Amino acid sequence: MRSGLLSALAVFGYEIFLEGNNIKYRYQKTGNPPESVRQLIDELRRCKAEVVNILRMDNIITPPEKTHPGANTTVIWRNPYPQGTSEARQASLEAVIEAMLYGFPLVDDEQNRQINDMAQDVLSGKAKLTDFRQLLGLLH
Repeated sequence: MRSGLLSALAVFGYEIFLEGNNIKYRYQKTGNPPESVRQLIDELRRCKAEVVNILRMDNIITPPEKTHPGANTTVIWRNPYPQGTSEARQASLEAVIEAMLYGFPLVDDEQNRQINDMAQDVLSGKAKLTDFRQLLGLLH
């Protein structure tokens, strides 16, 4: 399973939770979910065992608009590494990059190479996340 899958679904407006050993998800926004989310739902189904394990630890993944003070549930994504460590930074950047790529239109091999190279530069500290965002804007 890709890192950031559950957080990307939450960003799109899905609440994801367990009911026994079954993964349940609900679209929380008005209207219909974007068509681009279908591949995420398919991946969620393919990675059921891993998702169940993650949800057993956190119990629920919620959309950002439900995470305000006083909301019943506040977990969007929990970084498994201690705050301030290089591992935590790496995991956070990977989750953000994955979320930025979800819904991005399919690109040709050269554009895919550019995206992957820039993502690696961001993860290694050679580039900034804003550089990655700018590249996606140019390719879109």
